Amino acid sequence: MMRYTLDVTSGLAMGHDLNSLESTGEGLHRRLPMLFPTFARRINSPFPYWRRFKLPQDHRLDATVDEIKALVKEHFAHARTRVAAGEPPANFLEALVKPLENESGITDEEVFGNVLTMLLAGEDTTSSTAAWALHFLAEHPDIAAKVRAEADEVLGDQRVPGDPATIGRLRYAEAVVHEVLRLQPVAPMAGLQNLRDMTVALSDGHELFLPANTPIVVLMSYGARRDTTRFPDADVFRPERWLDGRLPAEALPFAPFGSGPRFCPGRNLALIEAAMVTSVLGRHFDLAGDRTAGMVRERMSFSAYPVNLRLHVQARRAAWNSANPGSAVR
Repeated sequence: MMRYTLDVTSGLAMGHDLNSLESTGEGLHRRLPMLFPTFARRINSPFPYWRRFKLPQDHRLDATVDEIKALVKEHFAHARTRVAAGEPPANFLEALVKPLENESGITDEEVFGNVLTMLLAGEDTTSSTAAWALHFLAEHPDIAAKVRAEADEVLGDQRVPGDPATIGRLRYAEAVVHEVLRLQPVAPMAGLQNLRDMTVALSDGHELFLPANTPIVVLMSYGARRDTTRFPDADVFRPERWLDGRLPAEALPFAPFGSGPRFCPGRNLALIEAAMVTSVLGRHFDLAGDRTAGMVRERMSFSAYPVNLRLHVQARRAAWNSANPGSAVR
């Protein structure tokens, strides 16, 4: 899942095909997943030791960042050439060329920072959501059957969706993703600060006064699992709750993508990727859980991700691959 999301994000960010899915040797696809854990260690470190001396993991971090910088610099030069030749922007870097030429004040370091953010945020978080979605399909065969029936109807003889409009018709698969984000959000905590005095109504009828500039830590999954007003049977994995008209995705009470001016710009891409993985793999394979490594658990690093999540997959024989039964396996 991480290699898939990395390939998608690197292509959209700078038009570069990492080909992580087919790579077997060393490369960014092996080193990028180490960045979030390193960031988490630094955040939780009692003091910034890396400013005085560096451990092997810090040297690896520096080398990876330098490699990404060189890659971004190379592709940004290509982007300038394409835009200068009158080509329309085809990726994020190319879209930045004209604003930069118009004295926007954006520096090369800020360009690099934005691309790095896209690569990291688009890899770990989306891959974890897609992995959890497949886990829940394996745990709930009845839900997997609905995903499969929808994919058969929408996709027909297509093996994968051909355009975003087709993905938009996979509403049940998208509902599965929203339910995953409710129960297993990759960002289970959010830090907020109120700009003015406010009073919050509590579920027990009491009120809580918060003076201005109070640090607030919102526990997303904790609240979503206990909010029985918005979510009856809150602990039950039930995608249908997102299809009955009462819970529009753009008004999520637990805001897995944030809100306001710092709303995650990759929200739509993440939902498209996760819904497509859920639909396509749910259609092509029968999924069953594998507990040989222990129970599936959640671990928190810079973001939350599943551990011990293993699946047995069995390719299905269906109309789209009956002429070539091995195609689904590939």
